[in-house]
Amino acid sequence: MISGRHKIAVVAAIALSAVLTGSGEKARAQVYGFSTIQTSSYTFTGATASLSTTSSSDSAIVNGSGVVITTGLPDVPEAFQGPEGKPLENTFSAKGQTSPDYARGDALIATPLASLATNAVAEAYLTSVGGASSAASMSVNVLFTVGTAGAVTIGFSYLDALDLNNMDASGGVVVASDSYNIVIKNNDHITVFTSSPKTLNHNPSQDSMGETLLQQAGTTSITTGVLPAGSYTATITTGSTVDLRQGVASTVPEPGSLAMLGGIALTGAAGILRRRRA
Repeated sequence: MISGRHKIAVVAAIALSAVLTGSGEKARAQVYGFSTIQTSSYTFTGATASLSTTSSSDSAIVNGSGVVITTGLPDVPEAFQGPEGKPLENTFSAKGQTSPDYARGDALIATPLASLATNAVAEAYLTSVGGASSAASMSVNVLFTVGTAGAVTIGFSYLDALDLNNMDASGGVVVASDSYNIVIKNNDHITVFTSSPKTLNHNPSQDSMGETLLQQAGTTSITTGVLPAGSYTATITTGSTVDLRQGVASTVPEPGSLAMLGGIALTGAAGILRRRRA
């Protein structure tokens, strides 16, 4: 268990256990990856806030064929490529090592601000020669006003998990990531604060036989420096990615080759995924 610096709530731990429960057989597995990041229960202290625009994007690619979906809606349709067993829309627990070869991505933003929650999942399973990748990301703008100069604290709950399982004796590769980033701009569109907390940004790889697991849930907060009185926009971006290679060159993909890693704009990410699909 890898835990954050904050106390893990019992209810979050129970939810995390459900997230990592995937059904099915493992005997046929060669390379498998799963990533999810979920946040909720947002609070803004030191400011008056309101929700603005949202955007989300999903992709699922198996051996060069698949689907890329980009939408400005809070709930993007699930992207799925595979023979059967497509999970229900907005399922953020693991499908597991079933019905190879498949890849899926899904994202959901729950609104309004009082119940703001973000969800992203990427998962892929490959037993044949080739590659598979999946990604999901979301971005939401929160407008807030600082009445008197001072710091603003953004608090929230989180749950994130990674599972990289490489059972390819000939040298498969599994790379996965989760990311969480905040960028705050003033009314003149000048960036005045950024944060990418280490607790919620990971990019592990498994390029030899074995399994890498990360499981954590809890609460955290991000505090700005002193902000002058005025209007601001906080852009919250989160994402999950999985990239698999089986029976091909076993070099670990560079982080920049994965779609929608932390800090990459959704529009740019969609372009990266389209190039990979081509």
